[in-house]
Amino acid sequence: MSFYRGVYAVGTLALVTACALGISWALRSGLWAAAALPLAVLALLLLAVRRRAAELHAYAHIPGPRPSFFVGNLPALMDRGHGGRDQALAALHAEYGPVVRIHLAWGHDAYVSLAYASANLHRKDLDSQRRADRTLLPTSLMGMPRGEQHRAHRLAMAPFFTVNAVKAGGHVLREVSGDYVDRWRANGGVGKGALQQDIHRWSAHCMSSYMFGAAWDTTTDLQRYFAALAEIEEQISFRAFHPFFVRWIFPLRSLAARAAYLYLYGFLGQVFARRAAPGCPHRRGGPADLLGEFVKLHANAGSPWSRRECVEEMMSLVLGGTDAMSYAIDQTLILLSRSPEVQAEARRRVAAARSAGEAAHEVPYVKHILYESFRLYPPVPFSAKVAHEGLVEEGLAVPPGATIMWAKNVVGRNAAIFPEPERFDPERFEQGHETAAAMLPFGAGPRHCIGNRLAEAQCVALLTEILENFNIEAIEGLDVTFRATVSISLSVLPVRLTPL
Repeated sequence: MSFYRGVYAVGTLALVTACALGISWALRSGLWAAAALPLAVLALLLLAVRRRAAELHAYAHIPGPRPSFFVGNLPALMDRGHGGRDQALAALHAEYGPVVRIHLAWGHDAYVSLAYASANLHRKDLDSQRRADRTLLPTSLMGMPRGEQHRAHRLAMAPFFTVNAVKAGGHVLREVSGDYVDRWRANGGVGKGALQQDIHRWSAHCMSSYMFGAAWDTTTDLQRYFAALAEIEEQISFRAFHPFFVRWIFPLRSLAARAAYLYLYGFLGQVFARRAAPGCPHRRGGPADLLGEFVKLHANAGSPWSRRECVEEMMSLVLGGTDAMSYAIDQTLILLSRSPEVQAEARRRVAAARSAGEAAHEVPYVKHILYESFRLYPPVPFSAKVAHEGLVEEGLAVPPGATIMWAKNVVGRNAAIFPEPERFDPERFEQGHETAAAMLPFGAGPRHCIGNRLAEAQCVALLTEILENFNIEAIEGLDVTFRATVSISLSVLPVRLTPL
């Protein structure tokens, strides 16, 4: 924060000084026209200052920490580290109530954070706040502004993520999950860093095998691939909380993100090329997969998708799901390691389903375990939408142009929505009184997560396999830290899987 303040102060002072010197030189030289440029720059600076002052005044009636002019509330949001912003936001809600104003660094519009899933979030005129992604993946659903093109892209991909489509392709998720579980059993169990790394790889393999079929080569060394994913995910997260000109202040970060983008573009471009090669079938033992659809759309003479659009959509889908679902499994295993009674009940129900000839991977209780994990530790802790018109939340007028953010970790622990919120209880979703929709783990409205059904199915597939084959045990005494990406990453997973 001291560095940030210094950058703003020095930058502003240098700009004013340069303009003053320019005006002085032009006046002394009698070059009146030359004074126009520094005067215009000064005028723009004054307008920016006036806008910031007006913004601070417009939100003053909404509870929240007092912002500084330059860096807003960033010190309060970062006091638990870049990976602990969700915890910092929860602390702000505990202090100021269900509606909290958040001002980010100068150059950002104001945020209003909610401790509940407002009905306003379902309004179709609210668009997701996607500034950070738009600078990295502009032609994908992640970065594309809402409009006809966004709608067309979403409609083209939606059939491959429906309940029926995921169910039809569920054997792929179970095969990938089973391969990992078989290897863990053969090794006599797994824990800590090795388990966390494998879960991250499992997440990418599941998604990619489902979407890209035989064109996805799982035998390739993916170390660099995963590193590139992490670099872009971290950059997306960083830009989401800082103004657009951080790319100038931290050029090395931007260069690293660009290098990661180019690597991923080349890597997934090769996957696309393998499927597009002459003679390669577009089908994988059943319905056409998503990659086959991309190839068809690229070849469509009537309304072709560019190669960049196809590959960036592939990138955005993998980026959007890999870290989020690996974090979901990480936290679910931690919760289960502390709840042997929940493990036992889940095994009993899965075994009963198998005995009755039913699909063990469709046992509702396992899905409810996952929902409890989403509630307590949402993979994406907050989502945001831009309100182009004024709204009312808890009797407070929210000005037009505000970014409405719901803090999912706060929503999930809201006692008014979920009684006894700190208790890990999967059965709360079986009683009909509480639902996952109350916390909106996958977003809301036209830009909710398109892969939500796939995400649930792949997590349930792995959890079912783990519960049937391992006892999930807690490892005490490990120092766990967090890193912010599109989701959150743990430094180490304090869990051991011991074969039953």
